[in-house]
Amino acid sequence: MATENRRGAPRIHGELLTRGLRVSERTVARYVRVFPAPRYLLMERDSICSAAVCRVLRHMELCPVRPSFQSPWQNGVAERWIGTCRREFLDHVIVLNEAHLQRLLREFLAYSHNDRTHLALGKDPPFGRIVCPPSWPIARVTSVPGIDGLHHRYEWREAA
Repeated sequence: MATENRRGAPRIHGELLTRGLRVSERTVARYVRVFPAPRYLLMERDSICSAAVCRVLRHMELCPVRPSFQSPWQNGVAERWIGTCRREFLDHVIVLNEAHLQRLLREFLAYSHNDRTHLALGKDPPFGRIVCPPSWPIARVTSVPGIDGLHHRYEWREAA
């Protein structure tokens, strides 16, 4: 519920109450992750990043930041993430409009932080994930599609 309802604890608390589960909203708030909106955007020192682009970014309440002159190592992390986003996501979808792109990027970011294994983190996602043994003697692994079926999360389910 926390990943599907990004509006926070009050909405999830209401859903739990409608299911007959009596917990306080404060308890629910402890388990809900808050995903802060990005405030800064790392930009290349390129002519394509003009003053007009900076004005648009500021209008979107983003602060454009440029790496130091002749310091390409500062840009490595951003370029790595952008490359991963392109190879694993953008190369496989057709974007319909800006709202569609924003929704897909939010889903990919959530997938990248919550489900995608990262070798540098010992095959764990950045936000971590609890190891779940099968809860039934006869259980099977099933996939839960995400990002419009492009990537999947795997969970134990009761065998039918």
